[in-house]
Amino acid sequence: MLEANLRDEKPAHALHSVKDRLIHPRVLLLSVTYFFFTMGLYGVSFWLPTLVKASGVSDPLISAF
Repeated sequence: MLEANLRDEKPAHALHSVKDRLIHPRVLLLSVTYFFFTMGLYGVSFWLPTLVKASGVSDPLISAF
């Protein structure tokens, strides 16, 4: 009886389409989190040379010691 029930049961992944998976709240939350994390890294990467120069470093190859 158990084998017959398992055989007749539809798999859970066959009930959902790709669209349903992409609009799942957890997927959307992780996507937004990844987007903002990546944008933050780009922001730091692009403005870091300006921040270093504004802090008084004239040449990064010259040691202060």
